[in-house]
Amino acid sequence: MLLEDCNLKPLASLQYSDRYINDGSPSGFTELYRTSPSTDPFGSQWSYDLFYLEDDDINFEVYSKNNFIINNLKNILLIHPDMIKQRELNGYNIKKFIDFDVIPTSSCRTVQINSELYSNDYLKLHYNGVIGRINRSLPRRKAINGVEISYMLLENYKKNIFPESFGFLNEPYAITHLNKNIENTNFCWSYVWREAKPTILSIDKIIFMLPLFSLWSKDRINPNHVNIFKQLIFIWGKKSVEIIVNLLFNIIDSYFILITKLGLQNELNAQNILIGFSDDYFPCAIIIRDLMGIEKDLQLRRILGLNNDFDADDYKIISELDEDDKYIKRHSFAFDFKLSHYVLKPIIDLTVKNNLIKQNELKKLIKQRVANWIKYLPDSYFPKNKWYLHRKELLVDGKIFIEKNNPLFR
Repeated sequence: MLLEDCNLKPLASLQYSDRYINDGSPSGFTELYRTSPSTDPFGSQWSYDLFYLEDDDINFEVYSKNNFIINNLKNILLIHPDMIKQRELNGYNIKKFIDFDVIPTSSCRTVQINSELYSNDYLKLHYNGVIGRINRSLPRRKAINGVEISYMLLENYKKNIFPESFGFLNEPYAITHLNKNIENTNFCWSYVWREAKPTILSIDKIIFMLPLFSLWSKDRINPNHVNIFKQLIFIWGKKSVEIIVNLLFNIIDSYFILITKLGLQNELNAQNILIGFSDDYFPCAIIIRDLMGIEKDLQLRRILGLNNDFDADDYKIISELDEDDKYIKRHSFAFDFKLSHYVLKPIIDLTVKNNLIKQNELKKLIKQRVANWIKYLPDSYFPKNKWYLHRKELLVDGKIFIEKNNPLFR
């Protein structure tokens, strides 16, 4: 893909890059466990139809903090095509949904509505199976966690606590169907509505957005095209290092602002970060998406005087009372492994590879920025000279932490 296409067709460019300028996760499981060929983001079919079941209003639970709901969808469950033969749907009349079709995104089970009438918003769907290396079922507490977190961000956005460069894709509601075939309602299927327009102070500056991974990934359709990062540094010229350092700093700030202000730890990776660009191709915004996985740090929230009663109950909660030092290990995993190795390191490697700056110089700048944030955290927040990661294996039976020495950026 060529950068000029992004300015001319911002929506189509985001959709294309999300699907086809995508090398997959460093975990190595991206190509192994995927959805069906007709719904696969890497496939040739641009869009597809969903299915649905209709039921009485009383059999649906709508979770919303601001009473936002699409009226004509409130008594139906939207269903991914791969799920229509699941036994949980026995006895229900499953029909093809005709109001709109959807376009797959890089996360496979999240799709974008192919209709301006619905603002081209997104739907995160239930998927009872492994995609990547995780089972993607969407029971109620998982679904509502993203909506609950989104509301926290929205309320604090209104208070202007976030920098101009930080934004997120709001998740206004989730719908859970109370299925007669499922005894435990905690396992009933849900879907989440996600807005396509970012909530961000600098919204007027953003002309187009790209997933972070698209900066370095190969174009699967046009492999002869120079990668996006090289196209950008050709445009930036002598300002390249300054712009890249600013980008790295904004990502780091977006991570730590949630921790230090709200006690929320986001497991950032190159898929759940969108970069917003201005009309001169300057990366002016860091936009996070997929809020379901954000963790609530009980100790930090108590220190900050924040409420620790959550509608999602104990889902994605970390506490100093956790056994086996899990609390500290989770901090290290999210920063030292996910943010450092999945987000910061690829950008640094690209910068060094293109002979823009020496690696040690750039690492020193990153460490200084990180140190400025860490001083606002308790001394025991991170392990001393240790960091933690997961093995490259399926994560369907829990996560085992592996200890390493010498974290990259602290």
